[in-house]
Amino acid sequence: YGAAGTLKLTDLENYTARLAGVKKVKVSLIMDACHAGFDVRKDGVLKAQENISAGFNQINKLLGCAVNEFSYEADSVGHGLFSWYLVQGLMGLADAPADNIVTFDELKNWTQKKVAAATRGKQNPIISAQNGDAVFAEVDPAMRAAALALAKNKSYSNLLAMRGTGEGDTLISAKLQRYIDRYNRFLLAGQLYEGDSSALGIIYSLDHLENTATADIKSGLQNHLAEALETRSQLVLNEYLKGKSEQPPAATYLRAGMDADLADSLLAAGDPRKKNDRVMANFHKAFSFIRYENFEKYGEAERLLREALAIEDRAAYLYVTMSYLMEYQNKYDSAIYFAQKAERIIPTWTVPKNILGNLYADIYQWEKSLAYHQAVLKMDSSFIWSYNNLGKAMLDMDRIPEAEAYFQKALTMKKNSKTERLNSDWAIAYSNLGVIYKERGLVAKAEYYFNIADSIDPTFTQSKRMLSDIYAAIDGEKAGLYLEKAIIASPFEAENYYKLAELNRRYPLNKLSLRMADSLYRKAITLNPYNEWYHAGLGYLYVDEKDSVAAAARFKEAVQVSRSSPDALYNLAYYHAMQENADTAVLLYRMALAKNPHDISIADEFAELLLKLHDTSQAEKVMLTSASLQQLSPKAAYVLGNFYYKIQNSSKALSAYKRSITVDPNYVTALKALMYTHLLKGNVSESKQYLVKLNKLDRDPQYEIDFLNAVAEAAINVPLNRRAAWLRQFYSIAGERELLQELIAESLYESGAALGTALPALRKVERKLDYSSPALIKWLFLFSVEGNDKAMINEMAQRYLDELLNTEPAIYAVAMKITGKTKEAKKLKQAVPVSQLKYFRQHFKRLFSEI
Repeated sequence: YGAAGTLKLTDLENYTARLAGVKKVKVSLIMDACHAGFDVRKDGVLKAQENISAGFNQINKLLGCAVNEFSYEADSVGHGLFSWYLVQGLMGLADAPADNIVTFDELKNWTQKKVAAATRGKQNPIISAQNGDAVFAEVDPAMRAAALALAKNKSYSNLLAMRGTGEGDTLISAKLQRYIDRYNRFLLAGQLYEGDSSALGIIYSLDHLENTATADIKSGLQNHLAEALETRSQLVLNEYLKGKSEQPPAATYLRAGMDADLADSLLAAGDPRKKNDRVMANFHKAFSFIRYENFEKYGEAERLLREALAIEDRAAYLYVTMSYLMEYQNKYDSAIYFAQKAERIIPTWTVPKNILGNLYADIYQWEKSLAYHQAVLKMDSSFIWSYNNLGKAMLDMDRIPEAEAYFQKALTMKKNSKTERLNSDWAIAYSNLGVIYKERGLVAKAEYYFNIADSIDPTFTQSKRMLSDIYAAIDGEKAGLYLEKAIIASPFEAENYYKLAELNRRYPLNKLSLRMADSLYRKAITLNPYNEWYHAGLGYLYVDEKDSVAAAARFKEAVQVSRSSPDALYNLAYYHAMQENADTAVLLYRMALAKNPHDISIADEFAELLLKLHDTSQAEKVMLTSASLQQLSPKAAYVLGNFYYKIQNSSKALSAYKRSITVDPNYVTALKALMYTHLLKGNVSESKQYLVKLNKLDRDPQYEIDFLNAVAEAAINVPLNRRAAWLRQFYSIAGERELLQELIAESLYESGAALGTALPALRKVERKLDYSSPALIKWLFLFSVEGNDKAMINEMAQRYLDELLNTEPAIYAVAMKITGKTKEAKKLKQAVPVSQLKYFRQHFKRLFSEI
């Protein structure tokens, strides 16, 4: 103050010493100044630098250049080079092992080597610290991305301006300048090393010019290109560090590895930057194999990653990648080990925690899985993918309402997010909701969400596979088309081939379908030899073909490649149960449930086997044990209800079904089970209430059709003289349904009650239909015959002949007689067994006898 903007160094040193010593404040002095072109001894700058270098012993010093050196600027960056690289380093580029902290030593090494290389050794910053391992800055991938974006494709200039003069330190010929201009054009076009027409090609073309200036420029260009290649490689690495769901394709990682390789080759031996380039090159190539799901290259990927870790053992992202590699090979112990290593290196990085949450879910340690995902949300409640991962874990546990809540939360946050929106993120979010509705049995809603997902990102194939599942049993051609589109969108995704193989095996059109299934299973196994279901699928195909030896080999192979996963053990157990090797099957089912006691589907199959072995009490124990672990799973309660229904304990079945809809009121399969079970127990009112609930959830006409089929089944047990009245109870909910009218008409005809009054009512219903009903035409004809309504007899006889494809011989013969086709009627009469006439009433029998 009062010193005309000047400051005595002694005052500054005393002040900083007091801050550092007495106040215990960490003090750093940064100076980027050298006034070239002045009498440096006269203006005091050189003396100042000497004093700062020698003094200020209690603080960190970051000086732009050494004593007697100039501090340079470059047009390409618009700043002093020292300030430029210092700021870039602080934004994360100095974070060599990518552990999200920049230490003094990291910043020192980064800044010194970058400035020295950019000035061809003419400027060498002086950086000293009290503790080189001390953290100077905390960074994240977003900061690193901003720094990389600024550095990307900065043009090269051989002219460096000295501070204070603006004068260039080097003069070059016009010829050499043309080489530099061409180099910069290729650089800006992104043509870094592709052939002669590239930045690298320009460097090589300088070899035939032999002079000191050329060698100087070539050295500068090599350093500059190495930096550009490093930047491009780091940009890809930074996408990986962000941990987003949509990663660049495998080819991008492979190119990034080539970039880092070339950058390494352009740097002189002993250049400290080579270490980071070597690590990046190995990582990118290894991850390209993993991203590509190139299982044949997994051995090489592991070698590259271990080599990189030997060079830099503090790079958390390398341990994360090793974790992925181990997971994809079902080596879960190793996968967890490497993820935990990454977590310890960067405790604040959410990616390792998310991986650990997913890994523990894969091995059915649900509490640990949920704890890790919830820990991420405590660190960052805006981290959308933790909500998605929690939803996925809940879905795997069949806790559907909770899964839906997390998926909806993730989707809502995506909608409200102002950050980058990726198509795959949206597609995954909508597809997850589709899976929820599919699990509930709300197929129309599921299809709606799968179609949204597919329209947002056609390359996201899960939605296509799910749509194929929906259509598999009702429209095989459409189901197959979805899977073929999935293969086109992602030709190296094994799951698409497996699903198409399953479609051909389960719904074969001919022998060609089975041969195609065999080929598709093998393709899936080639792409991913570690998935137990692909081997098991081939095993089931061999079972269908009665080749038990080949089938057994495949099921055993599935156990081996999956390291005895519960699913592989289940499939082997199921195979032995089919082969009636009960003891072996029981042992294998127990092993599967020991590994995953939550799996109610495995428990259900095991219980089915125990029932066949007449061990009902043990079967019930197996079911109750598994269901007790899943109190919040509507599926577990529903499957338990089915078990009780099978052993004819309808009271316990109803109790389990009710528990299912208590957990999830929208669980359609349990609502349908309650509807049917109450109906078959004679609880008509309760049954109708559940149909009403189903219709409120989803106006699917199939509910009423299925319900009426169950009504038809239950009606058999109602005495004939009361059956029509019993059926009329369902008028309020299905009075317009053809099937109900048919059931009532049949019961009235068989009982002979109120035939006269029934005919007009039936006629009224038939006229309301906007289509021809073969069943109602048949009953109208038979009723008109018994009522002796000649006009209607003639009309219905003709319609029976004209509109029905599947006719009954006796009725057809009478209709022929009535319409005057006596000769044809006589031929038909001869083919009708007398036993078939027991069903018909008196007037019909008389007409038949008169033929």
